[in-house]
Amino acid sequence: MAFKRRVSKRVRKQRVALRARRRDDLARQMQQSALRLSVVAVCAVAVFCFAMNSDSVLHRFIRRHTPTVTLQTPPALTGIPFYTELPDQRIWLWIPGVSGRIGRQWSIRYPALEKVRVEKNWSANRITFLLRPRTPLVDWNRRGVDASGVVFPLSVTPGMPLPRLESASASLSPGIGPWLEQLSQSTLFWSQVSHIKEDKRGHWLIGLQNGLSVVWGEALPEKTDLRLKAFLRVQADAESNGGWRQIDLRFFDEGRIIVAGRKKP
Repeated sequence: MAFKRRVSKRVRKQRVALRARRRDDLARQMQQSALRLSVVAVCAVAVFCFAMNSDSVLHRFIRRHTPTVTLQTPPALTGIPFYTELPDQRIWLWIPGVSGRIGRQWSIRYPALEKVRVEKNWSANRITFLLRPRTPLVDWNRRGVDASGVVFPLSVTPGMPLPRLESASASLSPGIGPWLEQLSQSTLFWSQVSHIKEDKRGHWLIGLQNGLSVVWGEALPEKTDLRLKAFLRVQADAESNGGWRQIDLRFFDEGRIIVAGRKKP
């Protein structure tokens, strides 16, 4: 019993010592926190005083390092208010990631803009935004469609007339962009195209500038190159044998190409 009593007294003394040490540590931490807050407050007051002075060191630094911002905007993006969406304090554009974030926001907000590249010239104190527009392949009710299938408004008339796209539905299939891109890769074929029309079955008919037509079928990017080569070969052969008015490529995968000759007068 005496041994137990001595042990319990020793434990109580240790607990009392630990509590006193914790109180000292807590008081020390509170003093350090108060000191840090005091330093921060003093610095904040100093910065505020500098900022209130129009000829302060801070103002001179901001004026000296505020960059000249230039936007290289092609005619296809005319009328879009890019300048008004830049921050009022242009000096923030030097911060890594700020200019790139603005470019990504523009690409989301304005579908006609495909990509933004930012060039920073520290020695000249200049930041340049290089804006690249999307390239329209066809004109769909005064809207362009590019190789990715993105639909965007046509702000200006392209230099060369675009083929007219007519769709039976209010939206285009996801593969229409890659399909149009592959068709446009063949300059010999694409230069002949006047309009592209979709029927109710989802088949596409391509009208040529000379009034002839090509029944293509579904707009599938697969084997488009093979179909184009076959069409150009059959077209040359038909023109040397009395001409043609329509070539049907819908059964190309089955090994058949239907050629309708010219109607006799």
